[in-house]
Amino acid sequence: MQVCFGQSNGIIKESITSTISCSPDSLSYIYRGIPNEVSISVSGITFENIIVHCSKCDEIIRYKDKFGVWPITFGNITLDIYKKVNETDSIYIGAIRYKVKEIPGPYAMVGGQKKGNIDKTKLLVQWGVITIIDKVCAKFPVLSFDFEYDINGEYRTITNPSSGQFTSEMVEAIKQLPPSSRVYFSNIKVKGPDQTIRYITGISLKVM
Repeated sequence: MQVCFGQSNGIIKESITSTISCSPDSLSYIYRGIPNEVSISVSGITFENIIVHCSKCDEIIRYKDKFGVWPITFGNITLDIYKKVNETDSIYIGAIRYKVKEIPGPYAMVGGQKKGNIDKTKLLVQWGVITIIDKVCAKFPVLSFDFEYDINGEYRTITNPSSGQFTSEMVEAIKQLPPSSRVYFSNIKVKGPDQTIRYITGISLKVM
């Protein structure tokens, strides 16, 4: 993060010496496609009178005591900081620059597990395949996935082409599985808040 100070040709020309403090909350980077919560404070200026502009952001959201910065591009973005004087006038204070990264991919889970043994009763009451992502408040809904299993030496695949939910056919197949059967959830297709489509690592479980 770089912090730059200086006077710009604003609506009101005035020499101001201020210290700008800015940090992303709970994130190591600013991520594209989500409203990153950023704490911004300027010495001698109340939060209500801080104005933030960003030409490479879809939106700047004002929360109670933070800003939500929503970048639309990768690389560097600049947050231009202003002091509100009245409803029509403001004073340029300085600029803060961040690097924007792609949101890290999530991982899939069924019944809170990515692998290992799972009781058949527990598996049957699950909604389906869900996604988890660490340290970032972002949703990656499952668009489709394959359920693969082996029963009586016959390898079978059932696909849900429209969501991460178990289909009725999948539920019936699970009911018929003998103990120690292996099941796989593969070809898991997800969509990020930045509208990118990804395939994520599948799940292997042993049904007890």
